[in-house]
Amino acid sequence: MRRLQGLFASIGTMTFVLAASVSTVSSASDTLYEIKKTEPKVAVGGTGTASLTITAKAGWHVNGEAPISVALTAPSGVTLQKAKLTRADLAQSTPEAARFDIPVSATEAGKKTINAEARFVLCQEQACKPVKETLALAVEITPAAPKAAAPTSGATTKKKAPSRERPSIIAASSISLGISAKNPRIIQTTNGKLKAV
Repeated sequence: MRRLQGLFASIGTMTFVLAASVSTVSSASDTLYEIKKTEPKVAVGGTGTASLTITAKAGWHVNGEAPISVALTAPSGVTLQKAKLTRADLAQSTPEAARFDIPVSATEAGKKTINAEARFVLCQEQACKPVKETLALAVEITPAAPKAAAPTSGATTKKKAPSRERPSIIAASSISLGISAKNPRIIQTTNGKLKAV
């Protein structure tokens, strides 16, 4: 009986060790890279930009020669320029990071989710690891801004500019005053009254 208890204790310990190593492997995978999302707020009829940035960590780098892509699925009311982005569509590409900018247009208001599947390869000096990551990009779509109301009637109202009383100086024509062009007279007007100067 004691042998059976010892055997069960050993099996329990092995199960615990096995579970811990699986947990460590999955969390080690999480420390190899990080994906940052920029989720836009867009008005109906407008365009915004979402982005996904893949950043390598812990001595790993984004392979500059291997395929890299993001497959996108848009909900109703959201339009994407492309359903699949590839290396040619990268907005930024360095050994440490790769960024996709995703133009988003909206046709109906509400909170929408764009599903994305990113595929890329991480490498270090002696090994490479293909990665497939499923993500969701939240997009908040607001109603379009109301347009300014146009006048309903064709009539326009004209307002007269306020009058200012400023004297003006006018060179009188030599023909109208009978004076030679060599010596013209200057007439100053104030409140509609003429004065010879």
